[in-house]
Amino acid sequence: MPLINCFGDLVIRKLFSKTWQHREEALNEIEDLAINGNQIGEEDAFLNSIGAINFTINDKMAVPS
Repeated sequence: MPLINCFGDLVIRKLFSKTWQHREEALNEIEDLAINGNQIGEEDAFLNSIGAINFTINDKMAVPS
């Protein structure tokens, strides 16, 4: 199942945003949908969550000062 079908258009737009804060929001929403979303099968939720994590794994986060 494609990411957009699994998590929705808005979440995937955030995931592919150039702004890392939006990508972080998307990952939080994906986590909520994958864990609490009953409309997604466990296998699809797991595989698509791993795909989203793989896409964002090299993101540089802001360093607290």
